[in-house]
Amino acid sequence: MTEIAPAAGPAALQAHDFPAGTPLNAFFVWNEAQWRPDRRYTIACDLFNLYRQFGGDGAGISVCVSHIAIRPVIRWRFRSHVLLSTAGLAAAREISPSLGDAPVVASARRVVTSLLASTGSTEPDLHAAVFVAFEELARFVDLTALARPRPRCTKPPPSPEPRKILVIKLSALGDFVQALGPAAAIRRHHADDEITLLTTPGFASFGQQSGFFDNIAIDHRPAPFDIPGWLALRGALRNGVTKAEITEIFLQVGCYAGAPAAVDSFRIAREFFKEIDGKKI
Repeated sequence: MTEIAPAAGPAALQAHDFPAGTPLNAFFVWNEAQWRPDRRYTIACDLFNLYRQFGGDGAGISVCVSHIAIRPVIRWRFRSHVLLSTAGLAAAREISPSLGDAPVVASARRVVTSLLASTGSTEPDLHAAVFVAFEELARFVDLTALARPRPRCTKPPPSPEPRKILVIKLSALGDFVQALGPAAAIRRHHADDEITLLTTPGFASFGQQSGFFDNIAIDHRPAPFDIPGWLALRGALRNGVTKAEITEIFLQVGCYAGAPAAVDSFRIAREFFKEIDGKKI
């Protein structure tokens, strides 16, 4: 086993490695302030560490792919200290060509290459590809187990029930029509999940007729002086939605609405969480 200490190892992946205002920059800024960061953040930092440690070329990519698809190369992780596994390194060096076509290996390779391509890039599509690749990898590997202090490469647990997905589209008719393409892609990708559209009354029947949504929720926006309406909205925001779920919503906002919208969303959320955490509820 080999230990990588902070002084001996490569520089860690941080928010400033992504241009300001990009989705991954906002994602890393958010996680760097959290006590329990998102599992994708932890795995991304591990991959970048391994890639730099083992040459930053084809060999480094092979080590990263093996770490998340075959056998973890990191045996133990504590803060900035990393203990490498000799067995994991041996498995990385002995990847046979036949394994390259395995779905889990191909998915892991997409995670690694998309993460490297997004570093330093301002292209929203490259940033979105990282989240898409992680979502695909989650079909083969338990990301929670891979992000633990002692990483494990295991199959994901079976989903007990369909996931619930919220699509928010409140803008004008032209924007709504343009969003039907992404809505169709979401429906195909989440064929077995429950998808709810949150929209304004004028677009409710349009969304229902599209066939892409299981449920239609109407956003009755409170008037400026509708105190009961604003209190009801505030209560809904406080009821049962975790910080991690809100973070995921904002990341999707960044992919579809642009990086500035995601950055503004994270800023408003931080102010809201500070207000809520400062009170006893």
